[in-house]
Amino acid sequence: MKTSKQILSIIIFSFILISCGGNSDKKDKKNNEVVSENPTTDVKEIKVKAWEVVSKKDEFGNAIETKTIIMADFEGTMSNSSEAYAPFTVKMLVKDSTILSAFYDYNREPRAELPESKTLSIKMKLQNGEVVKAEQFLYENMMVDSNSELLNILLEQNEPIQAIADISLADEQSNTIYKFEINSSGLKEALKEMYD
Repeated sequence: MKTSKQILSIIIFSFILISCGGNSDKKDKKNNEVVSENPTTDVKEIKVKAWEVVSKKDEFGNAIETKTIIMADFEGTMSNSSEAYAPFTVKMLVKDSTILSAFYDYNREPRAELPESKTLSIKMKLQNGEVVKAEQFLYENMMVDSNSELLNILLEQNEPIQAIADISLADEQSNTIYKFEINSSGLKEALKEMYD
């Protein structure tokens, strides 16, 4: 007669064997089809566009069908004298070949306060490792790509680029630094859809 230790060992071993392996396919009882339990082989790669043409909304949040804009949201971190690596969102939109960027500290309203009527060069690391700058004009708490420098850089990229907006370069009183990635996927297509 087997001891209780041997029976317990057999039960534990059987449980481990059943839960860890054996047959990774199961029959779907309704359709009598073999369904794989391994999701990695069943997943199809879906490429998500960062930039999209969206309907503009009125003050009530309803879409205005006749007005569309090109938009993208990117998340990053911001640091200043009271916070390190706090989350933020930069919302970018394209209007007449100009990118307008608004920063939202802690991923919520209101827009972050930026110095008024100053210029700021944002630093970007491209996919090939090259570091470039794009001059932006600060106006009404937004960065305005008035010379289309940022837009032209993004149109040349196929991979996301790293960006740093150091606000102290435009205002000595500020020590806020925004770090984020900008993905250019969908930008060319959105511009073509809007302006062709």
